[in-house]
Amino acid sequence: MKNYSKKNFLIALTGIILISGCSKSSSNYDLDLSDFQNTIPKPAKVNNSPKEINLEKKVVELNLISLDKKEDIASAIKYGRKDPFSSFGNDSNRLISDLKLKGFISFENKDYALVEYKNKEGIIDIDSIGDINTKLLPPRAVVKNINPSQELISIDIDDENYTVIMNID
Repeated sequence: MKNYSKKNFLIALTGIILISGCSKSSSNYDLDLSDFQNTIPKPAKVNNSPKEINLEKKVVELNLISLDKKEDIASAIKYGRKDPFSSFGNDSNRLISDLKLKGFISFENKDYALVEYKNKEGIIDIDSIGDINTKLLPPRAVVKNINPSQELISIDIDDENYTVIMNID
């Protein structure tokens, strides 16, 4: 019985709210805007009389630098491969031919290779990467394996594997 009376009360309350919300309001609201002040400032008048204009004339020197010629710019920019359909578009073979393996050094169970690249000699290891942490390897070259027993090192350049064998000079 208690539930039944709560339902009736809620239905009656909802009905009263709906009926009162839909009824016409008898009050008429008038707004008095006579005391309203405009907060937007009006722009001040500008006097354009010729007396007040002071023009100073200065001589401007033009010190322009001439642009570089097209040939100079084009020769300084390295473009892609000359033949895009060639199988060896990069010059990795030429770079790897500049690398000479001179010998090996083993110290504390770690192998090092003594190499010469572009008239520079030094030691590289497995962690050596060309132009990042050593100048003794071609750019983007990564040492994958140093094998003193077979007297060779394996190097990856642009996902191509190269084997350098020790030179006896």
